[in-house]
Amino acid sequence: MEKSIWDSRVYRAVYNSYQELKALEEAPVSQKGAKAMEQAMRKFQKACEAYLEKREGAKTESGKERFEEIETLYKESMDKGYLLEMGQDAIDNREYDGMTWEDARLRKMDRQAMDRLETVIQEKRKEMAELEGQEISLETAMKMTKANHDLMESCREYQERESRVKLGGEKPKQIQEVLEGLEKRNLDGLRDVKKLREYEGKTWQEVKEVPIPRLEASGKEDKAGANSSIRLKLEKEGKKGFFTEAKEGYTDIGKVFDQYIKHVQDPVLKDKLLENRQVMVDFMEGKTISDVISGDGLRLSRGIEIARQQFTGDKEKLKKDGKLMRCFGEMLIECKQMSMADGNVEIEQGDKVTLRNVATSRMADLLGIERLIAHSEIVEVKVGDRVVKGSFMDFAEGYDANSTDIDVVQKLKEVQAWDSPEMLRDTHDLEIFDLICGQNDRHGGNAFYKVGEMGPDGTRPAIGIMGIDNDLSFGTKVGLDKDGKLESVGRTEATQYINFISEDLADKIMSLNREKLEYAVGDIITKEQLDALELRTEKMKELIQTQMFKVKEDGWNLDQYSKDDPSPEAQRYRKAAESAKYRVNPAGKYPWSVNMAGAGMHTAENSRKKVEDEKKAYQDSLEGIEGMFDEAEKDAAVQYEQDKVEYAQRMKEEQKKEDQRERRGYMTQMEGAKNLFESAEKERAGSDGKEKTDKEKQAKENADKKKKDWTFASKASQKERKTDISISSRKRIVR
Repeated sequence: MEKSIWDSRVYRAVYNSYQELKALEEAPVSQKGAKAMEQAMRKFQKACEAYLEKREGAKTESGKERFEEIETLYKESMDKGYLLEMGQDAIDNREYDGMTWEDARLRKMDRQAMDRLETVIQEKRKEMAELEGQEISLETAMKMTKANHDLMESCREYQERESRVKLGGEKPKQIQEVLEGLEKRNLDGLRDVKKLREYEGKTWQEVKEVPIPRLEASGKEDKAGANSSIRLKLEKEGKKGFFTEAKEGYTDIGKVFDQYIKHVQDPVLKDKLLENRQVMVDFMEGKTISDVISGDGLRLSRGIEIARQQFTGDKEKLKKDGKLMRCFGEMLIECKQMSMADGNVEIEQGDKVTLRNVATSRMADLLGIERLIAHSEIVEVKVGDRVVKGSFMDFAEGYDANSTDIDVVQKLKEVQAWDSPEMLRDTHDLEIFDLICGQNDRHGGNAFYKVGEMGPDGTRPAIGIMGIDNDLSFGTKVGLDKDGKLESVGRTEATQYINFISEDLADKIMSLNREKLEYAVGDIITKEQLDALELRTEKMKELIQTQMFKVKEDGWNLDQYSKDDPSPEAQRYRKAAESAKYRVNPAGKYPWSVNMAGAGMHTAENSRKKVEDEKKAYQDSLEGIEGMFDEAEKDAAVQYEQDKVEYAQRMKEEQKKEDQRERRGYMTQMEGAKNLFESAEKERAGSDGKEKTDKEKQAKENADKKKKDWTFASKASQKERKTDISISSRKRIVR
């Protein structure tokens, strides 16, 4: 409220009593203050009543605004009866002594809520106990999982409030034991219909625990896409798939940082990140992530580039730290991904977006169309020295139209019949399913295409489709056209093109209700998101009843009515069938997400062109390389001739030197032999002539042997040098 010297007496009375009331609310609770609070409250309400009575029907804009402001404050004061109640509490006991009135209000609210929660916990435990003896089925699972979920939520809320109130005693300990028992039992694991079937025939009391699959990561982490979430290729019970860590999604870089840092294993990198946290947080102050990273792209390189821009001045050298820049870049891209999810689907901050895959898989199982969605479930994975929870998605059946693998490209190239009955069935049913789930990211790259065997003509038919990467779903948006009919929350502009649905799927959708929806996804999405899911489901029921033809399993040739049938129903059917088959035509003017067969065909064509372009570029490079080799051979031939001349000259010089060394050695040896002979002759002057002759002969043989050894060594050395030179010459030729 604002005050002016021109204010009327009645307004000044409101203003002064309001300021008095505010001052008391900000003061500590006391017995004296409680009495003053009651008097100030009555005084303020009386002043408001007088003003509203006198100024009702104000003419000027400022008068109307002031009237509305005081009317709002008056209503708020009437809702603040708790202040008077606490004032009485303050007089009767001293529980709130020292607290502000606001803190005391919160404490009182917590205590009242805890009393209510104790009652709820007792009721839900009793409800679960009554169900324990019943046989496991979809019907009892809906009741049991809801009671289990409500009980766990009540226990968690009780603990949160108790942490503020801190009453102590045995009750909080008992609540903690109940919650731990429920978490270990993990009945939420049976929200998956596929898993539920494994327990059918047993009673609930026999289910002591539904184990969460525990896998162990080995090998290198595969960072798929640009998101910083752990994405690992793993194997579960013989099935290969992808694990994605469940992380809360935020656009606030500070919150993303605090989540990110928990999982950094390198202590040096962790310290460096913490040291520079404020740089990134300050950079984002007053900006949205969309301001920083424009467009829809989620390229990590862009995130790293932006991260580098923040390190200037005395932190300039940090730009060269690749690990640090990658971490900050990943955080920015994670914020961007959540911003897109929030903007496109209105997924809330703090939601575990990756578990949307699990929710989608459960819905598909519930509706009996598991063939259309790659199965996902919640698992735990040991990564290094920590265990993280997330979703494990089986490898999809079929082929990725984005693939540049030559085998995949060839198979999709051989597909000619994109409008096969199986493809018409799957594209219609998947589109209907995506509309119910609020899927916002279905395109040719987020689906795998199943192809049949090659026929005699060398072509293959497309025989089905499977959706993957279902994270951007289950938001709060509900797309409705001007007539209130359901539309997609994505890029689909209308639903008038969807005129066929599998009979079994239609029946299952018509049987959906709030209880079934809560059973399938109630532990993953919020109440508001569940409300939107229920509304989309009801709107889909309207479309099924008003515009769709139910098709039996063997009826997807779409020839139910003959061309001769003149009835209006037959004419509408034939027109819809013609439209459905036309969608796979590249020239079809239909929303892209309705035309998944056409999207697959276009995506495969783009992949094939990419491979052909790469092949041509490779051939061009080969031709260039061959030309280089031709030139190299010419150069090598010239060099070789030069080498031969140099080698011959070098050998002559080396041989001359070697011959000189050998002659010197021989003469030295001869001189030594001569000296030995003369010495021996002197010593044995008296010996007979035969002994003298034997010694001379032996000395000559020794000298001849040494000369022979030297000659052999010289020739071997020459041969080694020739070999070295030859090898050197060949190396130059190769280069």
